Amino acid sequence: MLGGAFEPDEAELVLLAKGFHWAIGSQPPLYEWGQSLFFRLFGTNTFALVAHKNLWLFAAYVAMFAGLRRIVTPGAAAIGALSLIFLPNFAWEAQRSNSHTAAMATMVCATVWAFLRLDRGRMADWVVFGLVIGLGGLSKANYWLVPPALILAGLTLRDWRARLADPRLALALLLAAAICAPSYGQMLAQPQMTFSDTWEFAKGGALVPGPLWVTGLLRLGTQLAVALALPTIILGAVCVIRRRRPSTGPDEQLLLRAAAIAAVLAAVAVMLGNVGFVRGRWLMPVLLLATRR
Repeated sequence: MLGGAFEPDEAELVLLAKGFHWAIGSQPPLYEWGQSLFFRLFGTNTFALVAHKNLWLFAAYVAMFAGLRRIVTPGAAAIGALSLIFLPNFAWEAQRSNSHTAAMATMVCATVWAFLRLDRGRMADWVVFGLVIGLGGLSKANYWLVPPALILAGLTLRDWRARLADPRLALALLLAAAICAPSYGQMLAQPQMTFSDTWEFAKGGALVPGPLWVTGLLRLGTQLAVALALPTIILGAVCVIRRRRPSTGPDEQLLLRAAAIAAVLAAVAVMLGNVGFVRGRWLMPVLLLATRR
């Protein structure tokens, strides 16, 4: 009735984002809250779907720039933000499909920005960090790869280890938990809807002998390699042209270590959940941390 041919994610939003709710369906509700607002402003139509999604995508570029601006020059930060175009699941697939992934990508970039501001030692920065984590937790489940990856990466660096010893970290985490609690409570109260998509974790069956998670790890590694191939080739070409290796400062080391830790956490989740099927967009948190380099 609305015209056009919607992908499943967007067609689902037409049904689920009719009004405000703490949680409905198999995804956290942050993206649906925004979509509900756009439907109220512009009506239930294609424009409301497209405008809302592209606002999230634009915000991801802005948050990426703001985070990188903390550690590099404005020009380098702009180039780093534009590097998002080399992630097909973000720059290409998001225009064709995806929904909650756009919100998750923005919140990942915003989380890194908030984390890097903690070096100022202000109470307000810890509060913002907690607020961003809470909203990120309401974007998509795989967002939760990022906060522990950043904190664990920080603990491996002397300067950041001292900052993270601050008791205000516990305050930030409690604030994040309080923000997530109503929606997560509602999701757990409706397990049939919340876990309705878990069948996809076993999609396609085993590719190699052994437990299903062996296939999952193989697919995880393949998806990461494919997604990082183009950025790696570009970085290599730049190094050859400039005839020197890229320098890596402490904060850049932090982000690279966080990306590696997030990848390990994803692998652990595959093993613990006996997951055999891994989509590239599920690894977006890892890729967003890695391509900041």
